[in-house]
Amino acid sequence: MEKPNILNTLNILQKVEIGENSTFLFYFGDIPNWTKNQFVHGIGDPVDFYEVFEINFNLNHEDILSLYWKIRRYVGEKFLIAFDENKMNIWNGEIHEYEEEWNFFDDLDDEILILNYSKYNAPKTAQDWKNDYIKLEKRYYSLLEEKI
Repeated sequence: MEKPNILNTLNILQKVEIGENSTFLFYFGDIPNWTKNQFVHGIGDPVDFYEVFEINFNLNHEDILSLYWKIRRYVGEKFLIAFDENKMNIWNGEIHEYEEEWNFFDDLDDEILILNYSKYNAPKTAQDWKNDYIKLEKRYYSLLEEKI
């Protein structure tokens, strides 16, 4: 499979919101899902901002809601976005020591129609940092309980 042209440089989906006029806001960061027992390699230095994609979909209201709930399940996971003209592809990429594997998520369409998109950075607030710390603390205590 050919490697897609991925546009997000931060690859962990932190949150997704529905805006006005069938618009989604995708927030990407470098914090993995604390509930999973996995290590994320190659993240680099921590960042104090979210990489945000604001995407206006060419879908009806029912399809927007369905897509939102499907995508929301992937918060905390690697989630990569590529655009080709008026279509968006969502990829799940795994980078191993010597090779990369690129796949689509099983429950998301390969090509989703969009009207337009924009990309910008948004600073993390004090509440965002607090939420990340609380998730980390919960994960730490759950691992501690498993040891006891």
